Amino acid sequence: MTEVDNNLAILAQQQASLTTQLAQISTGFEPKVLQSLEQRCQEVQSQCDRIVGSLPQQRQLQTELTHQLETLQQIAEKRDQTQTDLKQKERTKRFINFARKAYKEAGPRITERYVQGISQEADRLFRDLINRPNEALEWTRDYEIIVREGGNMRRFINLSGGEQMCGALAVRLALLKVLADLDFAFFDEPTTNMDRPRRESLAEAIARLKSFKQLFVISHDDTFEKVTENVIVVERED
Repeated sequence: MTEVDNNLAILAQQQASLTTQLAQISTGFEPKVLQSLEQRCQEVQSQCDRIVGSLPQQRQLQTELTHQLETLQQIAEKRDQTQTDLKQKERTKRFINFARKAYKEAGPRITERYVQGISQEADRLFRDLINRPNEALEWTRDYEIIVREGGNMRRFINLSGGEQMCGALAVRLALLKVLADLDFAFFDEPTTNMDRPRRESLAEAIARLKSFKQLFVISHDDTFEKVTENVIVVERED
């Protein structure tokens, strides 16, 4: 048998086998099923084409939604910060209300303590100014000056001119010392509208003050020159 005959025999066998397979496949083949599958395939392809066609719009929508989401996140962060700030302000408000109430309730006591401190300092200054150790000055809760000597009490209106001057000066200096905690004071024209004896009396009284490290007197009057350590004269040149 030639090679050609062998090839023909092999091909014949393959043909017979394929014929058998075709017969088997043809037995189970259903044209309607194929048609249904082709129709479904066309529908799926159509859906795929629509999805692919709408993909740019969907991507744009995705971009817009992403931007909106970022904006909403920023708003949410601001909201959270605002809520935190609001809580802090509410705590501060509660503290302020508490402090205001406490200060209001403590106000009279604080005032009384200040008045007592100023009265004590004014009493000490008054003794220096008037040079009478047996007299005591009291600055009352009604802001009135009272001078006591032994068992006698005299109101400000009943004091002599010199005592009134020293009492008023003592209270003013005490206010300066207690409230401002200063050790120096300025007197600007303290002898205005005073006669010579009262000017000299005031100068001597101020000279007796020991509670202030430095006293400055600004005056056109030369009464203080004899009780001051340093004198500066300012003159206008014509």
